[in-house]
Amino acid sequence: MATYRKVEPLDGYKYEGRTPGIGEAIGLGIGIITYRALANKLPRIPPTPTLYFLPAFMAVGYLFGKQLTGIKTRWAMKNQLILEDYRAAHPEDFVRPPPVYYKDLLMPWIPIR
Repeated sequence: MATYRKVEPLDGYKYEGRTPGIGEAIGLGIGIITYRALANKLPRIPPTPTLYFLPAFMAVGYLFGKQLTGIKTRWAMKNQLILEDYRAAHPEDFVRPPPVYYKDLLMPWIPIR
């Protein structure tokens, strides 16, 4: 069986956000749109009893969006770890250029009198 190198993430890199992402917002929107579509398709039922389904559809939509956000986060983490591993394995490809100082940018001043 082959052995693989374990890639450790950088210390300061945050892989997950703490705020709700766009996936949760899209999921809530999908839940509300699904509720409205079903409320329009069921004309025999008055609108008041169908309002109880709105939180359920919103919760299902939020969980769907949460799953999408998790998939996106795992994909981004995998790509970041691949890049970090490549950078650690090939440091010669990532040579830092020498710093540019302010004195190198200035043009020489020769006063004309």
